[in-house]
Amino acid sequence: MIPVRLDLNVSELPPIEPLERILETLPRLGPGDWLAVRHRQEPYPLYSLLRDGGYDWRVRVKGLRDVEILIWRQNDSLAEQAIEAGS
Repeated sequence: MIPVRLDLNVSELPPIEPLERILETLPRLGPGDWLAVRHRQEPYPLYSLLRDGGYDWRVRVKGLRDVEILIWRQNDSLAEQAIEAGS
């Protein structure tokens, strides 16, 4: 199975919509897949929901008002390896 990167840009959405869109997209992640979210800030309330829902994540601050959150299923080494490789 080839890992798939799903891209989601929520940086221009009003509050609560970014969180809703991210949570709506997560069930589409299959084995090896990950979600790359572009946001204008770190969505701190999201992190506990991810942890409780069985997801891991990594945050990359690209610049002022430019944050990338990479999300994958916990214990999905294929997704984590793809992220580490810079895919």
